[in-house]
Amino acid sequence: MTKSPQWPPQAYFVIEDAQVLTQDDGAFPAAVLYPADNGETTKDLWRRFEATWKWRRAQLDTGLIEVPVEGTEPDENSEPPESGLEFEDEYNRFNDYPVLTGWGEDA
Repeated sequence: MTKSPQWPPQAYFVIEDAQVLTQDDGAFPAAVLYPADNGETTKDLWRRFEATWKWRRAQLDTGLIEVPVEGTEPDENSEPPESGLEFEDEYNRFNDYPVLTGWGEDA
């Protein structure tokens, strides 16, 4: 297998209004450009994802599973590595486990 020194061009097709969104119009000249506000490239984002994945994978390997929902507080294990992705502080927004974390007093 031969590795390329370049990352492939990326774009997203939005079905609803038939737009192609991309950070670079090199491969998709008719696309709507949405460059990253911070200048981050796909390669940079992928590196941050890998750092975050390795951090969480190490936690899972030791039996730690963080369930950030209302009523819990972050601790020292909640902070991603400096080179990783940042997390938003929205605890119940994506709670897929309400049965495990409690239905509340009025249920």
